[in-house]
Amino acid sequence: MSTELVTLVFANDPLSPTALLIAAGVAGFIGYYGYVSIRTAGPWRGSTLLALRGLALATLGVILLQPSLLHHEPLSVTLPDSFTNRQVEVLSKSKQAAMLPPLSAIPVPVTEQTRDVRVAAVSPPPLAFFKSRSAIRVTLANNTGPQQGEVVVSRLTPEGTIELSSTPIELKEGRQDVAVELVPDKLGATAYSVALRGFPQDDDRGNNSGLFTLLVVRDSLRILHVAGHPSWDIRFLRDFLTSLPGLELISFYLLVESEDFAPHSREELALIPFPTEELFVKEIGNFDLIIVHNFPLGTYFLLEDSHLRRLRQFVEEGGAVLFIGGDRALRAGKVHETPAAELLPGLLDPAAEAAPNYVEGPFNARLAPDGLAHPVMQQSGADGNEPFPMAGLPPLDGINPVGEPERAGQVLAWAEANDQRWPLLVTGYYGNGRTLLITSDALWRWAFPASLDAEAPTVYRQLLINALAWLTQDPRRAEVTITPGPEKPQEGAEIPMDVCIRGNAEPGSMARLEAEWLDADGRQPSFRMNQEAALENSRCARLTLPPARPGAWTIKATVDAERHEYSGHDVVVVARKGLSEQQLLAQRVAPILEQQFRHLDIDTRYPVNLTPNYRVLRKPVLDNLWLSPIFFFAFALLLLAEWGLRRRWGYL
Repeated sequence: MSTELVTLVFANDPLSPTALLIAAGVAGFIGYYGYVSIRTAGPWRGSTLLALRGLALATLGVILLQPSLLHHEPLSVTLPDSFTNRQVEVLSKSKQAAMLPPLSAIPVPVTEQTRDVRVAAVSPPPLAFFKSRSAIRVTLANNTGPQQGEVVVSRLTPEGTIELSSTPIELKEGRQDVAVELVPDKLGATAYSVALRGFPQDDDRGNNSGLFTLLVVRDSLRILHVAGHPSWDIRFLRDFLTSLPGLELISFYLLVESEDFAPHSREELALIPFPTEELFVKEIGNFDLIIVHNFPLGTYFLLEDSHLRRLRQFVEEGGAVLFIGGDRALRAGKVHETPAAELLPGLLDPAAEAAPNYVEGPFNARLAPDGLAHPVMQQSGADGNEPFPMAGLPPLDGINPVGEPERAGQVLAWAEANDQRWPLLVTGYYGNGRTLLITSDALWRWAFPASLDAEAPTVYRQLLINALAWLTQDPRRAEVTITPGPEKPQEGAEIPMDVCIRGNAEPGSMARLEAEWLDADGRQPSFRMNQEAALENSRCARLTLPPARPGAWTIKATVDAERHEYSGHDVVVVARKGLSEQQLLAQRVAPILEQQFRHLDIDTRYPVNLTPNYRVLRKPVLDNLWLSPIFFFAFALLLLAEWGLRRRWGYL
């Protein structure tokens, strides 16, 4: 709790020339009186009489200076009709007098209005692209004349703030929008600060910064597409990929098999030699996604185990592979005998050599339970978790029969025919990367509607968009979402969090929250905290972050499911507390009352929490000490005591 300092003030200045002259005369009189008293009555009796006379004169001096105790109390003012939330147009003299003590009691020092340059608002774009320029609009408020300074953009980290850009500006009086540029160098949600630096006419440094979050995604994808042979499915997929902006596509198609070389040499039949070494060893790390489309990974003569081990390493380090089936893929291509078998989310039984590789259809698609809330199967713009309507999709010509995944994979959709079903869409994880298996090369059928009122083309395109985003770990398709309770959390208040999973997890599964608080100014050390709670029937868990001062929480939420740990990341900014109506009134009234308002930071509730900056309207109140009867009683008692002693000792 904060305690206000009570100030002792005097109506008559004790250091004025008149007061000093009177004090000098009184001091001379007391000196002469002491000399006479000691000479006449002796040291002990003379000193006693001198002390009584000195105390009596000091008490009289205190009464003449009129001392008072000055403190402040909150003030409620009935505003005139012309007052609005934005400005004070009229404030009557009587109301001004009610806010100040009588000038005859104490001279109130008149101060200038606080010179202030502040960050009024920060407006970042809803989305920014990795290592591309983004414009941040900053609204500044300046109540003084023109001045120059800098706007600094920094990223918040556990080690402090890292300055990213500095923009020199010249401010005029009033509000002004300034555009500053930022080149984000980190993917995902990140916390940034905007701070003012170098403005000479700024008395209040507490409002010189603002916080914002920026969701940074890739502005382009680099995809390698290798296919076993040309087909309608390959053509439709390629048309889709080339229609996306910012996508760099490299494609290689096989036109002949190894048996087609006889009696010719490979050089005679190759228009462009298949660059196996360049694609699967030297340049593989430059791709975001590799699409293996009806391709015989285990039988193609130019692919060796070393190439497929490098493909496996690529996924383990965070890359992604999309497997698409067909008559030459999976079991026909002997993928289960290669190092790439570990990447397949669908189970291929090596012992089942007699099992068919490709089964003719038609097959109808049906949504699996794991696909109900998975980000790959969600409609664009749907309210809540709304999956694709798969009942009206055209049937598929055939599929590759695979078993259900034994590891962390999930079956999102089934292919059904004649009371049999096989996985159609299967997701998987390997190391830090992701894989997706589509067991049919007839998905292109969904690019056409089954009827005039069907939505197949929409499903085909949106499904592939979702698949690309999920495979490349786009933060907009996170499997675990983190939603703070208040839209704009403020300092000094707890922050309830909803952690929800889009994957397959039963109610009762544990959701863990790992949060780290970063200081807005980079001066306070960061600290970490952990919480956990069980998922409810809504597949969400409610957790709470403690109160904190302005800064940002970087949050990682994980949900332990039966076969996989799902995770999501987010950043929650803790903003400075907004001003109440009373505090806004104080700012508006300050110029009229010629008062200077400053804020106070004080820690009351949490080790790293500072209570909000206060700007309150307070009324000065005087408690007049000199009117207390104690002073007059003491003066009379001292004079009476001196008179009594002088009479008793025979000096009257």
